[in-house]
Amino acid sequence: MESIPYLGEAASLLSAMIWAVSMTFFTAYSKQLRPDQLNLFKHVIASLFLCLGVLIINPPWPEAPEVYLAFFLSGFVGLTLGDTALFAALSRLGAQNTSVSQCAVPPLTAILAFTFLQESLTFWEMLGMAITVIAVFLILSHRSSRSHFTLSKRQLVEGLFFAGVAALGQSSAVVIIRHYLQGTDVILGTTLRILPSLLILLAVTGYKGQLRSLLRFLKANPRGAITLSGVSFMGTFLGLLLMSLGAKYAKAGISSALTSTFPIWIIPVSAVVLKEPVSLRKTVWTVVAVAGIGVMLV
Repeated sequence: MESIPYLGEAASLLSAMIWAVSMTFFTAYSKQLRPDQLNLFKHVIASLFLCLGVLIINPPWPEAPEVYLAFFLSGFVGLTLGDTALFAALSRLGAQNTSVSQCAVPPLTAILAFTFLQESLTFWEMLGMAITVIAVFLILSHRSSRSHFTLSKRQLVEGLFFAGVAALGQSSAVVIIRHYLQGTDVILGTTLRILPSLLILLAVTGYKGQLRSLLRFLKANPRGAITLSGVSFMGTFLGLLLMSLGAKYAKAGISSALTSTFPIWIIPVSAVVLKEPVSLRKTVWTVVAVAGIGVMLV
């Protein structure tokens, strides 16, 4: 496959498009299911395909116990807490605003790595962080009175809180397993993160009595069950494979930059599927926010 021109770049770009589609459809169902229910269903579907992938690939398993502990903690922080908060943000802010808020993940990761792992920050990383944070702030602080999709003050405050928790969760999850990523297969590593998270979500939803209502919803809405299964497969499994393919066959900076473009692709997708309004201001600043991530990779 190495002879296929631009294979890595195409895979990275396609993964961003897939995540844009997945996040849009998750937003649609975030109005009908609770965040933890939606996250649980996504975990179930993703776990099935990830376990199948591990069986097919049969990668070497880590020997050190601390590796398993690190992946468990990363899964709890990033997948149990972070993804549940992400779905809560989607139901309040919508797909476009939530995706833009997640542009803060790379800057937050860099700051946490600088603080706890003593990783250095270059001039370009600090400049890119500043560009991204300013762009995200300008998007989320703007409320157009002409838009039928204007958020209430409560929606905005709650949505920003959950978006912040999601971004912090994802950033912390990356920092926790930073030292163990290179020596662990990406499919196996993701499986080690998602299975403990799945068990926690099962316990929580079962304790709160939400498991039956989730099953009732899926039984009464077979089309919704099929759609959610498809986007769970695409977003968690297929998107991950394409991202890994991009990282393998494209330069690291280019691959990361292309993968980070999903907030741009989500604008037209959410406009068609969710009828979210598109403004020139939001589009321009979304591009600027993504460009800031690109500057961090220089």
